[in-house]
Amino acid sequence: MEKFREEKINKLIRKELSEIFLREFELPKDSLITVDKVEVDEKFKKASVYLSIFPEKAKKNLFPLLVKKIYFFQKELNRRLKIYSVPQIIFIPSPTLKN
Repeated sequence: MEKFREEKINKLIRKELSEIFLREFELPKDSLITVDKVEVDEKFKKASVYLSIFPEKAKKNLFPLLVKKIYFFQKELNRRLKIYSVPQIIFIPSPTLKN
């Protein structure tokens, strides 16, 4: 039962954060952010959010900005999610594939 709840919350956070990035957060021109994966800990207190940023050269400028604005994203999640305790989000850059 807990595994089912964990998967459901992971999907819900991923979906809502994707919507926030798409509609509420102004990205620099020619940049793209994708939410690759969300992993909630076993007590549902923290959620690791793995992000990919394209193009690769934008990552060094954009990722620190996202971390700086994490309270904005947390506030939006708290407002949108109808669950008892919304996990605290932590942004983590996704590992990239090098050709």
